[in-house]
Amino acid sequence: MLDSIKPVIHKTMVNNEDPMDVKMDSADWKEELSLFEMLDLRTAANEDKYTESVDSNGNLKIQRFSALDSNREIQSLSITYRNNEIELIEAFLKKRTFVVDRDTRMSYQPGKGYGIQLDENYIWSKPHTKEIFVELEPNGFLKK
Repeated sequence: MLDSIKPVIHKTMVNNEDPMDVKMDSADWKEELSLFEMLDLRTAANEDKYTESVDSNGNLKIQRFSALDSNREIQSLSITYRNNEIELIEAFLKKRTFVVDRDTRMSYQPGKGYGIQLDENYIWSKPHTKEIFVELEPNGFLKK
């Protein structure tokens, strides 16, 4: 779908407060959005590992999944629907190993962009934060 509308990608990456802006007119979308593919919790393997709650009001519905075990990598996932279309996906991931403590916050708005914030603390270095914000700008007919 994104290839068909050919959006301009405005990508801002921040590594420990050092920003870098990039504009691209094409991207490997499978690569760009691959992190979000791992958020599918609808598998049999995850059936008893998350609680699910749904809040809805009119045309707005929010589906939330929360991990029952604090050691699960995907701690929470929230999907917001408007008129039965996905409007926003938000996730919190946590990884704890002997080598690294990593917290990841991810959000994705279909057709608009995504953001990722990664807080890492390796045993051999000081904690650092990486952030990626991607805004999809429609190309062509919406621009004058």
